[in-house]
Amino acid sequence: MVFEVVGTIDTTRKQRTEPDVVTYSALADAYCKEGVISKAANTIDSMKKQHIQPNVITYNTLVDAYYKKGMIAVDMVKELTRH
Repeated sequence: MVFEVVGTIDTTRKQRTEPDVVTYSALADAYCKEGVISKAANTIDSMKKQHIQPNVITYNTLVDAYYKKGMIAVDMVKELTRH
C-alpha cells in the first residue's frame, strides 16, 4: 500500500502536478497503517517544507496512530490547537 501511494506522488510530479494535502495525508495514513509512524511524521514535515498546511484529517491520522501504539502526541496536539 505504501509503495502505491509513494508511486502516486512520483507520478504526480512527473505529470508536473504537485502533490497536495490529500496526497501527503494518504501517504502518512499508509505509513501509519503499516506501523511506521516515524515515516508518517517525516511525511508531514516534508509536506510543511513544501508549504502545504496539514489539515485536521492529517493530524487525526497521526494522533490515532500514536494512540494505537500507546504513544503520546502532545506536540502534535499543541500544534493543531495553535491553528
